[in-house]
Amino acid sequence: MRVAVLLSLIFLSCHAEISDVYELRECSTDDCVSEVSTIEKWLSPWVAGEPQATRFSAHVRDDQLHFMWEVTDTLLQISGLEDEEQAAVRSDRVEIFWAVDTAATVYYSLEMDAAGRLWDSKCAMGAGTEGRPLIDHRWDWPGGLDWYAETSADGYRVCGQMDMAVLRELDLWDEGEMIVGLYRADYHASGTEWISWIDPGTAKPDFHRASSFGKWVVK
Repeated sequence: MRVAVLLSLIFLSCHAEISDVYELRECSTDDCVSEVSTIEKWLSPWVAGEPQATRFSAHVRDDQLHFMWEVTDTLLQISGLEDEEQAAVRSDRVEIFWAVDTAATVYYSLEMDAAGRLWDSKCAMGAGTEGRPLIDHRWDWPGGLDWYAETSADGYRVCGQMDMAVLRELDLWDEGEMIVGLYRADYHASGTEWISWIDPGTAKPDFHRASSFGKWVVK
């Protein structure tokens, strides 16, 4: 389930009309890696003002997906709970959700905190009580994932790589496209600011819905 290493950049899609698209580069040289696209525009529609800066990038190389988050955070919260998964979701963190289709009927989450801890889960849209997702937090990412986190005076960075074979095994890779959600939880003294790559169009923060996902397309 847990793991640690490094590297940079990522993206996702399927079949349906999704307007938010990230071009995922397939690289074979270092020059290509240095030119990959970066997502720098992030939204928190439920609070006034702009969220603190976040940069995300990803690319495919040697049949692995590499990703990197660079997060500005002036007040890091890192939970001291002994249970590492529970600590991760009570800390400042970044999140990647992967869906099997544009309706997000089944999707998987990787929530990685600033201290290098991981919460992973498998979710079924609408299968829980009152139409909410059914989240299986006992599920573990099936392997082929290496990542690490490091903090600095300005915030933290999360870098990692995963085997493309695992994404195919989970039906998350469809002819060069993936359906992906990218999020961030930023804790403040006044509460949690929920930040997303895409505005899900909800009255309250809620990333467990298909409208919060975008598409990654390999170029």
